[in-house]
Amino acid sequence: MPVSKLVSSKAGQLEHELVCLFGRRVVAQSKRMRLEDMEIEAEMVAEGARQLREHLDSTVVQRQIVAGMDEVTALALCRWIQNPECLN
Repeated sequence: MPVSKLVSSKAGQLEHELVCLFGRRVVAQSKRMRLEDMEIEAEMVAEGARQLREHLDSTVVQRQIVAGMDEVTALALCRWIQNPECLN
């Protein structure tokens, strides 16, 4: 498989997983947001990421974790998963 197709398929899979976890609206909104314009508690985003990693085997639990987050934290976490360097 050509590298471009591999990268494209990985990006498509990530997009699909994010939509399943956060919902289409949050994923779309997170792509347009600038984290520096938001009041983000980095600890909350880190804790959300830790909890999601802890439950990699259960999308049901992961969805419950995301559903329990405030919108800003969910948006920031979704953005960070798409581009980890955005919080540096």
